[in-house]
Amino acid sequence: MALTSFNDLGRSSLSSAGLGTVLRYPYQLALKGRENWRRRQTQKMIESLDPEIRKDIGWPTSFTRDGK
Repeated sequence: MALTSFNDLGRSSLSSAGLGTVLRYPYQLALKGRENWRRRQTQKMIESLDPEIRKDIGWPTSFTRDGK
């Protein structure tokens, strides 16, 4: 819940704690999206390696639905 306060001029402003709460969810979504993008890029890069190299580093031959 955001707190509203009034300054000397009578204008209301959101408290910093309220603004942080409002921005937390979009920030977490952005972080999750970046993490997923990096994971896909890494998988593409490793999948482009020769099968012998993938075998040497222990890379699985296929993924399950959840990416593990």
